[in-house]
Amino acid sequence: MLLSLLLSGMPPFEAFRRSSLICRQGIDHACFDLSGDAWKDVTPGAIDFLKRLLEADSERRVKAVVALNDKWLLTTTKMRK
Repeated sequence: MLLSLLLSGMPPFEAFRRSSLICRQGIDHACFDLSGDAWKDVTPGAIDFLKRLLEADSERRVKAVVALNDKWLLTTTKMRK
């Protein structure tokens, strides 16, 4: 969630802006929307990274050690040094 807010200024779950019950259902089923004007300037690498972090299936979700070594994350943090 935090990465989504940092990248686009928007939460990834549309329902998050409506009610907590609908939000919980959206999170449980990984129903998120990374399109629209808020995302037009976000790189494909960043969107791919976020999608892998938001994967609902814990077996398919990127593990922390893999996420920390993600190409987009490493490139982005290296650029900021």
